[in-house]
Amino acid sequence: MCKRSFVWLAVLVAVVVFVGVAYPQDKPQIPDKGKQDEARHVSPYSGEVYKERVNVRIEPSADEKSTILGALKQGDKVEVVGEKGDWLEVVAPQGVGCWISEKTCKKEGDAVLVTAKEAPLRSDSRANAKQLGTAKEGDKLNFMREHAGWYKVQAPSSVHLWVSKKFIKSGSGSGGSDDKLAGSADGDKAAEAKLNEAEELTSAEMNKLNDGKIKEMDFAPAIFALETAEGTARSSALRQRIEQKLAVAKDNQAVLIKVKAGIFSVEDALDAFLRGGKRSYAFTGYIDSTGAFLHDRPGEYKLKQGGKIVCFLKVRQGDARMLELLKRHYNEYVGVNGEVVDNPPGWLGYKLVIVDEVKPIAE
Repeated sequence: MCKRSFVWLAVLVAVVVFVGVAYPQDKPQIPDKGKQDEARHVSPYSGEVYKERVNVRIEPSADEKSTILGALKQGDKVEVVGEKGDWLEVVAPQGVGCWISEKTCKKEGDAVLVTAKEAPLRSDSRANAKQLGTAKEGDKLNFMREHAGWYKVQAPSSVHLWVSKKFIKSGSGSGGSDDKLAGSADGDKAAEAKLNEAEELTSAEMNKLNDGKIKEMDFAPAIFALETAEGTARSSALRQRIEQKLAVAKDNQAVLIKVKAGIFSVEDALDAFLRGGKRSYAFTGYIDSTGAFLHDRPGEYKLKQGGKIVCFLKVRQGDARMLELLKRHYNEYVGVNGEVVDNPPGWLGYKLVIVDEVKPIAE
């Protein structure tokens, strides 16, 4: 009996050992943090902003390298197409722009027509700025504004950007065309709403001025709202209104920066605000040298805008101070006043300014 029990015990041990070797237990899978942080595509869906203001960035990060291209407000919709960590990849929202070189396209009314086979779309008006996407020959993009040989256009749906996941809630149904502005009327309606928002923000800042709190003022939120309105507007008349208000808001912000830096006094700022944010100048543009070898050059310097000569600049004989100012502000955006001479010798159709005043200004 004991012998038989021993045999059965030996068989049982052998079976257990065999099963343990042949069918080892699965090891618990430890998530790969690197894979968790990888971007992944998702089936497109609609999201809604539930925070007062959410930045739209070029990278899924809040550090300084992730440029902010625009901002969304509470209630705005986004089309989500991907995720990465705490960030959502979204189709570029209405009002968010990107930049295209004028060498690869041409302006046709309120649109920019791509003429190159492929045209990079960049985060700002520099050739080495981050490329956000590519436009193809024949594509038409909504024009927003122009700067130094570049056009700012509404970013097309092929451009994907990033917003923080914690400020977006899922909407009902899928994203896509139902969530996008359809047609000119809807675009202008959205632009009017943004314009009204900007006017309320501006009014709030001007109230601070009345309370003597000029150093607490900040027109940046109004500028963001106006830039969004600029990209959404479809009619030329509305866009022109927005552009005028945007120019004043940027000039006002430039005045505030000078006050806080001690360059302007409060009295200077008050005078500038009364003038709509800026003084009146005969011409504005970037100061550039005419070059020593330019035939019969009418002035030592010239103003340029969009790659074209706005006017030539000349200082009065013996005015070393003005010559030094032109040198100091070389390649800066300035306004100039002075005696204007039409058609200087050898330069039919051009203007020459004998400069009495030159001031760096906000674009």
